[in-house]
Amino acid sequence: MSIATEVKTSELLAVRVMRLSKPALYQSAPVYCEPSDLYSSAFITGQSLDGSLSNSIPNSSLSNILVLPYSFGKVFLGETFSSIVSIHNQSEQTLRDCILKTDIQTVTQRISLSTAENLEDKQDLVPDQNVCRILQHEVKELGSHSLVCTVTYIDANEEKSSVKKVFKLQ
Repeated sequence: MSIATEVKTSELLAVRVMRLSKPALYQSAPVYCEPSDLYSSAFITGQSLDGSLSNSIPNSSLSNILVLPYSFGKVFLGETFSSIVSIHNQSEQTLRDCILKTDIQTVTQRISLSTAENLEDKQDLVPDQNVCRILQHEVKELGSHSLVCTVTYIDANEEKSSVKKVFKLQ
């Protein structure tokens, strides 16, 4: 295999995690205007033309658009951390016997989030296919937490490989 066509083992699979949370409305800093201001009519007219802006608070620029979170955010003691883990085969070959193992690493312990049936559930991933799993964990300990995702698989050359990704939680 030439250098140009060689694909690194770490690039065969992409592991991504997204936190599941309640939808949130996009909130920008409200901009108010005085009705007697010289430019207030232009400002209010501009707001009325934009369908995404709220009509519930007059003379403000609050939006009704739902947004996805940019980061995991903070995880509080007693809260249930829910996330979706996606494994994507971004190679040109079929990967056999893919197994996802997930753990939460705290300051004092390592908690396995993988069930016995998940570890027995080996899946083959054809090119451009993905598998998703939903994880839930109740935070019972203060301090930093890390979500550790390890995927083991067998590539087209019959070599057993693994990919490990660590996602830090605050």
